[in-house]
Amino acid sequence: MIGRIRAVLRRVGLSPRYRGHLDALDLTGAHLRMEGWASHFRPHLTYDGAAVPVQVRQVVRPDLAGLGRGSEAWGFTLTADLPAQAPDVAKLALRLNRGCTVDARTHPALFTPQSEVEACAAAILAGDLQAGAADLVERSLSTRNLILPVRVGHALRAAGQAGAAEAVLRASLALPEVRPLARHALMTLVAAGGRLPEAVALLDAARAEEGLGPGQAFPAALLYAGIGRFAEARALIREAGDPALDEAAAQALEFVALLERFPPAEARRMLAELRARFRTASLAEIEADILAALVERRPYFLVRLGDGEGAWLRLSPEDEAEFARIYRTNRREMLDFWFRDPALMDDPRFRAAIDAFDAALLEADCIGAFSEAAIAHEYGVVSRRGVTWVVNTLRKALAMAEADPVRARGIAVRDLTVHYDLVLSGALARILQGRAAVGLITCHRDLAPALQRHHGLGRVELIKIPGEQIHADALGTDAAAGRHWPDRYEEICAQLGRGDRRGELWLVAAGLLGKIYGAALKRSGAVVIDIGAVADLWMGKGTRTFPDLPPALNPMTSLPMTSLRA
Repeated sequence: MIGRIRAVLRRVGLSPRYRGHLDALDLTGAHLRMEGWASHFRPHLTYDGAAVPVQVRQVVRPDLAGLGRGSEAWGFTLTADLPAQAPDVAKLALRLNRGCTVDARTHPALFTPQSEVEACAAAILAGDLQAGAADLVERSLSTRNLILPVRVGHALRAAGQAGAAEAVLRASLALPEVRPLARHALMTLVAAGGRLPEAVALLDAARAEEGLGPGQAFPAALLYAGIGRFAEARALIREAGDPALDEAAAQALEFVALLERFPPAEARRMLAELRARFRTASLAEIEADILAALVERRPYFLVRLGDGEGAWLRLSPEDEAEFARIYRTNRREMLDFWFRDPALMDDPRFRAAIDAFDAALLEADCIGAFSEAAIAHEYGVVSRRGVTWVVNTLRKALAMAEADPVRARGIAVRDLTVHYDLVLSGALARILQGRAAVGLITCHRDLAPALQRHHGLGRVELIKIPGEQIHADALGTDAAAGRHWPDRYEEICAQLGRGDRRGELWLVAAGLLGKIYGAALKRSGAVVIDIGAVADLWMGKGTRTFPDLPPALNPMTSLPMTSLRA
């Protein structure tokens, strides 16, 4: 296996020690953005032979597991402002490390202007997909830009055109020079669509024809595990790395063990048991519960558990030990997303906050986390973090029911999108309309006056937090500024520990720490709705793939709800 990897590296001009690849290049005016990965990363960018200053951000890349020690940290995003108003990409060169340089000669398709790639994609969408894909392959042959169809396939997939992307990538299989890349991209595409048997058929063909390239063994093994071929998955992992020496191999084996212990059928069985032990509530019933709690000045807490919260659910010391590597990786990823600080894993203060998060779940009156669709999707794409989220939210809820079955029968359960459902149905607007006092925890300063105007609210108390750091660019400078942990967290906990909030409605959009705030607010008498990314949806910030929001339900419109209803 090691010999095959070295042969592949030699074919693409890399030494086994110095490895790297440029995955994407985008040029907007004079602003350059590159994405890729490299070992021993020491970037040196030149334009027309002159050095250009760069800004670099490290990107965690789990797909690189197995390439080498610490390879999951080899990903990067590089940006620079070029010394020309209309730069010529052919004059660019990027040295990744001592053994690898990328330029227009080594990566012709990547150095093709993005506008040309998009034009090719648009042309394919405008006509017959099969004919357009065949024409693109012929064009790439005539120009010797052989990787162009693969890049167009990636662009179509990124634009949500999976069918067109598949047509282009299948046509690209006719090009022997890029067949491994095209097949891998196609395998990833069909796996993401939940078509695991097709993905495994492509994997089997790749292994028979050219073997697996660097970094492909562990993702391939998980595809085998996803369709129940666990022995083959383990054999492939052990072939790629010694679990006793290779952390990535050991983690992959852990995930295979989790998939074997909790296959999709077991997840569906747990979901059925959960629905029998909790109260499966309709959206109308949840709206009625919230309104009744407000009228009766009774505390209430609707909480949602996504994959970020799922990463931090703890079942038992034995479970923590059995799946320690998976859990540690999931948790480090989320800390990087939220705070850009994976080292918080080992901070005793943060561990105490996780204890408070655990306790917060016991305050829940409605939990949004569970659905057949989530099981089908996460198992369909064999997502390490997603499957762990599905399995552990179900196990955590069932443990809560076992500990207090009477309380569980009174807790409503819904799927994770309950916050979107409340907004799009108009239920949240009805709950908000005309309230005398509403509280809001969010990173969006302008949302408080918008809600006040739109819904005819009286007093709106805003607690401003810094937003998720992974979305800093989308959120904007003001929303992302500051440190949520520990600075604002400690201040907010002290603030919420005082006061009587009976009869007040609070909307909380603050991630995992927001669950702790929500529980504290409930203990002070408030009615709390965990709205999550609804705050970003209202503000028009593209942090997620959002549903369409009718203008009448958008508080950022200039018209109040009463006018829009009329």
